[in-house]
Amino acid sequence: MAGHIYNELIISFTDNNETGVEYEADITAENIVQESMKLTQSICDESYLKFGGCIASEFSIDLLSTNERIFTQSLVGRWISVKLIKHTVSNRPIYPSNTLCPSNTLYPGHELDETTYYIFSGFIKSAKLSENDINVRTVIAYDAFALLYESDATNYVYREVNNSSGVFNISIALNCCLVLNGKTTIPRYEGDNWQTEILNEKYQQGTEDRPSSYINVQNHTIKNSYWAANTQTITYGELLKCLCEDLAAFGIIVPDSGKGSFKMITFKGDIIVYQYYEKLQPEEYISTGYTDYLFLTAGNTNGKTGSALSGFPMATDDAVEKSYDFTKNVTIYEPSAASGQSRTSTPFDRLIMTSSIGYRIAMNPENGDCAFSSYRPLKATVEGTPEQIVGKPITILRNKTNPDGSYQLDGNGDIIKESINSYVFKRTLSGIQALTDTIEVKGQR
Repeated sequence: MAGHIYNELIISFTDNNETGVEYEADITAENIVQESMKLTQSICDESYLKFGGCIASEFSIDLLSTNERIFTQSLVGRWISVKLIKHTVSNRPIYPSNTLCPSNTLYPGHELDETTYYIFSGFIKSAKLSENDINVRTVIAYDAFALLYESDATNYVYREVNNSSGVFNISIALNCCLVLNGKTTIPRYEGDNWQTEILNEKYQQGTEDRPSSYINVQNHTIKNSYWAANTQTITYGELLKCLCEDLAAFGIIVPDSGKGSFKMITFKGDIIVYQYYEKLQPEEYISTGYTDYLFLTAGNTNGKTGSALSGFPMATDDAVEKSYDFTKNVTIYEPSAASGQSRTSTPFDRLIMTSSIGYRIAMNPENGDCAFSSYRPLKATVEGTPEQIVGKPITILRNKTNPDGSYQLDGNGDIIKESINSYVFKRTLSGIQALTDTIEVKGQR
């Protein structure tokens, strides 16, 4: 980055003000082993895109005990917020020469710019001594999602889905996951319009041919017959994951100066373009994600050949001889209405078939929702970007080469660039001064 001087990492304890919690001062560079920071975020662990989900972020760092400050196991269970401050020269620096090498010397009238990024909010899970140095303690922390996967929701879910007199909808279930989970309260992120765009979206109730009404997505009643009869356990984390999958969205914890907040994201937003990379290993195929999830159910055909097996919608991808069972990925399943066996609203009507949502999950570039109609599975190491990019579209520009390794040139003698388009399924931000992002995008064909 032009004008870059240095990065500063600060770890603050966000539970200092809680009753019975011992005060712990901020951890700064004096006690952080250089370049030991690593942050891993993911929205999809599958080898192909599922409808959505939520996975806990992991933060790790090595802390150095000194005569002035000694770190112990008392760190375990503490809540932390991690911020990275980029110190740069002001946007119009004057250097003593015409070279393009920034200097640490500031001349009169020029000050340092500071840009703060909160990169993690969560709790410390472990703080173990290093095998090689007894003065170093490796701290591993996770965001609030990890606690939800430790909190049992079986009785709650079973009671709600079997309560014929009550209403169990997405809004109620989401609130219970975030607030009434028995572990921690997770506020909703208020920094953008994600709730309006996702939870308050109106969808068509009924079928494309016989619409009945439009209601908000979050008010859709959960009628999952599998859950009603199931005796297996389910956690609040799994329930939240199912809600995200049903909404074709991905849940994330947005880091802040506190314990973080919850929001849902879709594959939308400005494309991050990388001009340079350290390593790039693209797969030789392009995976279409859930663009081809078209199906036949209850007599309605939408595109590709499909089948209805025991009332559960299946879909066959023409590119590979396999079927995707949508009931594994969604919360709501309503095969038919009681009167006349007419179709009621299902996730497939709402998210894939023509409705006011407009093919949100179809990654159709024509409607402007998503940048690409397909994505390239890859693994790449690129310049580190502290701002959260998981779930966002990216383009990596690669120099095209000849069989002998030389660059391909156009008629003007310029190197021909190849654009590799993808989305960030998983990223690992490493280092402090020399920030790098390792981006991993799985896929199958």
